[in-house]
Amino acid sequence: MSAKRKHRPQPVGEVATKALRDYWSGRSAVLLWPSFTRTARTVMDQLTACDATVAGIVVATDPAKDTPVAPDVFSCAERGLDVPPGDFYAWLADSPPALGSWLETVDPGRTWTALGDNFLETGDLFGRAVHGWRRPAWSEWEDKTRIETLWQAAGVPSPRHVVTGADDPALAGHARDLDRGSGVVVAIDSSLAHYGNATGLRWVRDPQGDPQALADALRWAGERARTVRVAEFVEGTPCSVLGMVLADGVAVFDPIEIVTLRDRHSARLTFCGSSTRWRPEPAAVEGMREHVRRAGRRLAADAGFRGMFSVDGLLGEHGFLATELNPRQASGLGLRAAWPQFPGYLFQRAAQEAVPGVADLPWQDVETTFRDAVRRYPSHSVTIPLPIEADEAHCAKVVARGLTQTAFYRPDGRGVRLTSLVPLPADGLIGPGAAALAGLLGRPELESPADRSPLGGPR
Repeated sequence: MSAKRKHRPQPVGEVATKALRDYWSGRSAVLLWPSFTRTARTVMDQLTACDATVAGIVVATDPAKDTPVAPDVFSCAERGLDVPPGDFYAWLADSPPALGSWLETVDPGRTWTALGDNFLETGDLFGRAVHGWRRPAWSEWEDKTRIETLWQAAGVPSPRHVVTGADDPALAGHARDLDRGSGVVVAIDSSLAHYGNATGLRWVRDPQGDPQALADALRWAGERARTVRVAEFVEGTPCSVLGMVLADGVAVFDPIEIVTLRDRHSARLTFCGSSTRWRPEPAAVEGMREHVRRAGRRLAADAGFRGMFSVDGLLGEHGFLATELNPRQASGLGLRAAWPQFPGYLFQRAAQEAVPGVADLPWQDVETTFRDAVRRYPSHSVTIPLPIEADEAHCAKVVARGLTQTAFYRPDGRGVRLTSLVPLPADGLIGPGAAALAGLLGRPELESPADRSPLGGPR
């Protein structure tokens, strides 16, 4: 019997880029985007780098006047069509006649390949292929209430919880029973709309002592959903682990910090961004990664899933607890900082569509290559909702968890962008420094979970 051949790692970047160029070279693409964002611009650049032509764009809003776009643009706003960006996908799914007529004029041979964003669930555009559309059987698992069945099937731990109807009169009692001192989190389903990040959550800090806050949260949930999940609020570091389902297995990358600040008065949660600078204990990292690998295998087996996904959760005193799953390309992997020229968006779409040279890459090679690259070039993207008057860059001394740091920041369209934090603590957490900066700039009520977590002390 011959000895088993040793696996030879493939140069993932080189192989994948060649496969993407082979696929896209000579094609004409039409982008389907709710509004012309920076991500849309990035996708256009990646298509051009892969020798494709961006021939058209379909967009709900007016394209930015100072941004070069495609030769042919269908703007709902410019044509007097009332299509809010949030309704763009449903509008496309209804095969609007005006769009069909325009496409027959600019692409009569139906040769264009359509490409949408992460949430597009339309597989056909008037007879034209849509590349990398999200299958409804995949998106169903983004529901914050349904995901508990997948956690149970995959053996992934989650906080103590109850899932029941939004009109269940026992909800308030469940919330009081689940509270162990830090309150409960009320999460709503996706039956009426999609709620990403913290928009589909309400934290009730004291269900026992503040029945009005609990009643308000349950009323908010009842107005927006049919099913509600009430779970114990667990102290810990909000985090996410990204994975990728490939033909021969599931690649899983390193956990990232989800920088979430919370208002100690109103109990509001504010998502500020993410960071790959976080360095939890190695045993915790491997435990989280194994949970995510099992979830990815379950997702592939139950829904035929392919491509990127993420598992969000909390790393606390008693380990990792999963809270939600994003069955799509989620932000935060950090690969762009390491490989700015790598066509990562097209890579994800090719994995979804089982394109040879991408979907059949050995999962071990993808996992090792991406993890090594991100660790060599850690990065963060953090914006704190703190509008300030000045328009130039600043720096300030802040103290977080006993460590004096210099925070470099600048205003942007949504608040204050934290560009650098020096020095970083031993565990690399950005959140405490971001909270300290918020306090310095007039928002002392914002705090980091690490300010309260047993794991949040100096290391």
